[in-house]
Amino acid sequence: MKAAGPRGGYTPPPGHVPKTPFPYSALTFATLFAEIAISFLIWFRATRPYAVGLGIVLHLWVMWCMVLPVFGILMIATYLCFFTEEEYGDVKEWLRKRFGHTRAWRFAENRPGRLLAAPWLRCLAGRRPQVGEA
Repeated sequence: MKAAGPRGGYTPPPGHVPKTPFPYSALTFATLFAEIAISFLIWFRATRPYAVGLGIVLHLWVMWCMVLPVFGILMIATYLCFFTEEEYGDVKEWLRKRFGHTRAWRFAENRPGRLLAAPWLRCLAGRRPQVGEA
């Protein structure tokens, strides 16, 4: 069966998508397995980082293959709800050690109000956003 395009013609799949049925089936079952694994592993503190890593990889794959960037970003953002303050602190320290010497990190710390993700960057810089502050 041919897929209909905007004007009724055939629209081939994107070039990076395999054109044989086996890879589709394998990727479908891998996605289902990952989603089921994430839903159980994210509730336990010991397995939470692995579940979040698996979820990020999975949703980046969805963003790339299915060209659904908003869905992928929203799903990745929901993983933040499962972390405690201590875990946020650990991530903040790891990010500072990893990226603190870069020009982009210093720019973000000096001009957080001018960036789109300003509350998030202020939190990473050690300041909490105040009420009414964007």
